[in-house]
Amino acid sequence: MAYEFVLSKWFKLGNELKTHIVLNPYAGRWRGAKLYQKILQYARAIKYLERFQLTTAPGEAIQIAKETKAELIVAAGGDGTVNEVVNGILQSGSEKLLGVIPIGSGNDFAKMLNLKPFKIKMAIESLRRKTTITSDVGLIEFLRNDGTSGSRFFINGVGIGFDAMAADESRKIKHLRGIPLYTLALLKTLAKYKAPEMNIKIDGKNISGRIFLVAIGNGKSAGGGFLLTPDARINDEVFDVCLVNDLPIFRVLQVLPTVLKGKHTKYPEVTMMKAREIEIKSDSDLVLHADGEILGTNLRWIRISIIPKAVEVISNMQS
Repeated sequence: MAYEFVLSKWFKLGNELKTHIVLNPYAGRWRGAKLYQKILQYARAIKYLERFQLTTAPGEAIQIAKETKAELIVAAGGDGTVNEVVNGILQSGSEKLLGVIPIGSGNDFAKMLNLKPFKIKMAIESLRRKTTITSDVGLIEFLRNDGTSGSRFFINGVGIGFDAMAADESRKIKHLRGIPLYTLALLKTLAKYKAPEMNIKIDGKNISGRIFLVAIGNGKSAGGGFLLTPDARINDEVFDVCLVNDLPIFRVLQVLPTVLKGKHTKYPEVTMMKAREIEIKSDSDLVLHADGEILGTNLRWIRISIIPKAVEVISNMQS
C-alpha cells in the first residue's frame, strides 16, 4: 500500500485540474526518497494538488494511475515510473493528463519534454503552466518459451537483445546513474553476450539472421543518453527502428561511442527504418525491456505496434 498524503484540505481546488503526484522513492538509486520532501515543498505551490503518494512496490503506480479520480497524474521518478503511470492511464480508459518530475537514473522520456533531470522547480513550474504535447504510445504483445503471454504499453522505447540484457545488468549496479551506469552495464554485458537468430517483420518486410540488437524508439534517447534512434519524435505516428547485425567485440567498441551522438547510423552493420508494426520470432530466448524495465528474458515472439496520439503530456516547451 502506497504512503499517501491527502492534500485537498490544504488547498482550494477551484476550477483547476485536480493533480495526483506519484513518487517512486527508489528512483535514481533511492534519490527519490531523498528528494521527496523537496518535491513536496515545491508541490505545495500547486493549489489544485489533491494527493501525493510514495509507492512501495513495483507495479503499484499502474494501479494508482488507473484508479485515481484526478485529471492530472504526475510520475515523479524515472522512465520506469513514467511507464507504469502511462499503463495505468491507458488501462483506466479515461482521458488523464500525464506530468513528469524526472528523478530517475535515465530520464530519457523527460528529455523529449525539455525537462532537465533533478530540476524539481522547473518540473513543477511546467505542471503549473500546463503546456501540453500529444505523445504516441507503443503496445507490446509477447509469448514466453512456456507458452504464456503478456502485454505492456510503452512511451519512450523498447530494446530487444544486447541493450535489453544491458538494461537488466544495470539493475545490479547500485552506485552509478545515467551514462556511467549504462556504459558499465554495456561493457559487462558485452563480455558474455551472444547474438541470437531472429526472424523480423518490419511493416511487412522480412529480415532474418543473427541480430545484435533491435531498438524501437518513440523517443530518440535511451539508457540515460544513448541516441539509438536519433531522429525519433514522440508525436510523428511512427517508430524509429535501429537494427544492428551481429558484429565482433572490436567492432562494437568502435560503434558504441558514436551512439552518444547518434552517429552510429553510418556503419554498414546498422539499419535504420521507420515502422508502425514490428514482429520478432526466435527459437532462442529473447530479452526485452520497455522504457528500461525488463519485461522478460525468455520471450520467443514479440509484436510491437503504435497507438498514435494516445496520451496528452505536459512539456516544458514554450507555447
